[in-house]
Amino acid sequence: MEYSNIIKRFEKRRARGKYDTKDKETRAKNSLYSLKMKRKPTLAETMVEVFLIKNKIHFMSQKGFLKPYHRIVDFYLPKPLKIIIEVDGDYHKIGEINSKDTQKDKVWAQLGYKTIRITNQQILDGETEQILVF
Repeated sequence: MEYSNIIKRFEKRRARGKYDTKDKETRAKNSLYSLKMKRKPTLAETMVEVFLIKNKIHFMSQKGFLKPYHRIVDFYLPKPLKIIIEVDGDYHKIGEINSKDTQKDKVWAQLGYKTIRITNQQILDGETEQILVF
């Protein structure tokens, strides 16, 4: 199904009151965003995915989490690793975004997840293997 058709379906459902709580609507929006990102990953995300496949590391891309809050991470390496990999573009250097990222990382750490942040530039410069050490 085309992404535009999925958006139309979401809008129709919302108009009919299908998402009767903010929580349900947020989950639906996150699912749409995840689908979009899976279909059009950045070059850096594709390079990380190739690295993980090449090294036979089990992962999920654009993984959605409902708790502690609705978030989609770029890559999730499930148990026993419990690692979240975030591929950050230049906009993550902005003060407000950077502080939000730091807060998210603290929450993930409290839940037992390790977060690895790697920038697009680091990936394009070939630093993936040095940073993604498990």
